[in-house]
Amino acid sequence: MQFVDFDLHDDDESPAESGVYVFYDVSDRPVYVGESGNIRRRIADHDETFCFRSPIVETASHVRVEGQKLRRQLGDTMTSS
Repeated sequence: MQFVDFDLHDDDESPAESGVYVFYDVSDRPVYVGESGNIRRRIADHDETFCFRSPIVETASHVRVEGQKLRRQLGDTMTSS
């Protein structure tokens, strides 16, 4: 399982697949971890939220994960301390 970078500010680059995604700030620190059955559609929802726009969020990556239960488990694991 390997995360792949994409430009979340370019709709055509957002993956239209299920998986877990991470938004990073200008220092490459993860600021948000999410999961969705369609990452592109979910990111379009985030586009309305000010805190997910540049310069707060600069880059993103994702990994394809089939199955909602596994996506949630991975997302929860990535956000727990």
